[in-house]
Amino acid sequence: MRVSPLILTLALLLLALVQVVPVRAATVQQCTVNPGEVCTLTFNLNNGDKVSGSISISGASNDVNFYVTNPAGARIYDAGRVTGGTTFSFTADSSGAYILHFDNSFSLLSSKQVTASYDITTGGGGGIPEFPPQLSIVVVVTLLVVASYLLVRRFGTLLSRRPSVTPRLVH
Repeated sequence: MRVSPLILTLALLLLALVQVVPVRAATVQQCTVNPGEVCTLTFNLNNGDKVSGSISISGASNDVNFYVTNPAGARIYDAGRVTGGTTFSFTADSSGAYILHFDNSFSLLSSKQVTASYDITTGGGGGIPEFPPQLSIVVVVTLLVVASYLLVRRFGTLLSRRPSVTPRLVH
């Protein structure tokens, strides 16, 4: 069975795309907030990055005070006392360390387990958009596949035009 060069090219291109397109999964972090304490999760963001996610709380009355501070220490998101869980989102207004605060300072006896799940989407920040490395790989692979297809087609055509030599048996 002969496979068409076009079918082979498309299959290789599809395989290349599957290999380089990243699958994004949410970041999940946990912390135990002891009675009278604050647990923090810190991550660095660039201006314009967007963070969205959710938290869930378990333990005793399932509540903590939840807020986010920017690199200057200002509260940019304040959910107040959260029971059970909540969703959140914010956009970084400057580059630097952003901190999620899970405050259990009001509790005298009970620890709380907090699970934070979040995604960070990089912001454009104006100007020329960044060219993702995955896209560079796709472009290079696509060019190689197209060039291979054209070469196979060109030389395949030349080979098929060559006169065939039939051996003769001499008696």
